[in-house]
Amino acid sequence: MKKILMIMMLVVPMGLMAQIAPKVQVKNSTEIKGSKLYGEIIIQEFQGAVSVKVDFGKAITGITAEKMILNDVETLRKARFNSVADALNTVSSFGWTVELSYDTVVRSGTITTIVISKDGQKLRRPEAPSKKASQNGLKGKK
Repeated sequence: MKKILMIMMLVVPMGLMAQIAPKVQVKNSTEIKGSKLYGEIIIQEFQGAVSVKVDFGKAITGITAEKMILNDVETLRKARFNSVADALNTVSSFGWTVELSYDTVVRSGTITTIVISKDGQKLRRPEAPSKKASQNGLKGKK
């Protein structure tokens, strides 16, 4: 009987503690520190001609407030490159690094996408796409 009582005295407190949820403090801040920004170098080959351009998506202006990064993004978006080496050297000089690359074969030729990234100091969480779509009267696919 003493052994059962001793075992219960050890097991019951552990069982009670396992059922208590830990207190988690949620920060309401929309600023994220130490995150990365992503972009892509798109290389299209069509009938022997090669097109190289850099794209960062539409959300990048809502994610970062760093004027230097936004200026770099606009400069790289407008740039046209003669070769992949020119594009890689240029984005590298702006501080972007290559993460990965992949090829997509389509009817008109091959599309190579090189994913690039850069550390962002002050990033914000963007507004959810579903909110924007519902404000424009568009409904998402279910």
